[in-house]
Amino acid sequence: MEFDVDFFNSLDFSGSVIDSFGDIGNDVWFGGDFAVGDIPYFSFTFKNCTQKRGEFKKDRLIGARITRFVITKNDFYGVSASFDNGISLGFSCKWIYRNLEMYKGKSYKNVYPEWSKHLGEYDYVEREEYLEDEDDIELPEGYSLNVKTYLDMDEHAIKAHLAVCELTQNGEHVYSYRCTYDHPRACKGLVCHSNGHTYLPFQIDLYGMSYLDLNSGETYHYIPEGFPHDIDRYCGESFIITDIHYDPLSNLVVYGGCYWADLYSVMVGDLYDPLNYDPHLISVRDIIDPENDECYEFDFVRFEDGKLIVKNDDNREFSLDLAEIKAKIKAMSE
Repeated sequence: MEFDVDFFNSLDFSGSVIDSFGDIGNDVWFGGDFAVGDIPYFSFTFKNCTQKRGEFKKDRLIGARITRFVITKNDFYGVSASFDNGISLGFSCKWIYRNLEMYKGKSYKNVYPEWSKHLGEYDYVEREEYLEDEDDIELPEGYSLNVKTYLDMDEHAIKAHLAVCELTQNGEHVYSYRCTYDHPRACKGLVCHSNGHTYLPFQIDLYGMSYLDLNSGETYHYIPEGFPHDIDRYCGESFIITDIHYDPLSNLVVYGGCYWADLYSVMVGDLYDPLNYDPHLISVRDIIDPENDECYEFDFVRFEDGKLIVKNDDNREFSLDLAEIKAKIKAMSE
């Protein structure tokens, strides 16, 4: 999306405090706390910067207040900023990415309602001319998932994408749903829960997880608001789930996956109630290697005698007590 200079110029950055700054290669970024207005936080990343002038020193800029911040647009973006300690910066850049953020840290709010509001924007691609792929995924107990992927794109970007998924059992329709991520990942197993019901886990977005109760037909959708994100988006980054393993004795669920472009890892959550599950997840890396000194990837191996067994990329196995993990999740939720 092209940077909106007019919207930027409608904002008042005077007095805002810088709390992050970086200057590596051809990229510059900084962020901080707004002094005025309804938006508490901001960050900007400037890519392919040239004609730099000024004092690009992190230790001089952290804590400084903005006195002037101007962006203009011709062939390139022109950026000029001044601060209350006398430092000024200036440069040209090819791209600008902004985040105007309402919170710090991580939000577990379910933004499925916000996601639903945008679903209609993709309806137009559900036509034969946009059909890119079709796949049939066989599931246990006679279930099968048909996935039709539709895509509208040009040489510059993907304009719209939609996966239309139909679940059948022995050829009979059971349930349909849509996924707005351009690489839908179908979970290839069912969850046989300790409550006697069977559930289909599936995803309607890059983030989050939905569960369909195959006995009652009820469905629960959860998409986390995640890490801080721009006010124009309904969610930020969170853990991307690629595989699921459930233990009926503890009602814990293990998710394999990663954060975007990060090491593959394993997260553990409480699945006592699949139609209203606790969204808090514990990372096995935070337990095994909290300082991330080893930079290992982790994979699920098995549940065994009240333990979760995982392995790193050297095939070394680690044993974690499920009761202790469950207590940690409970503490996070309180």
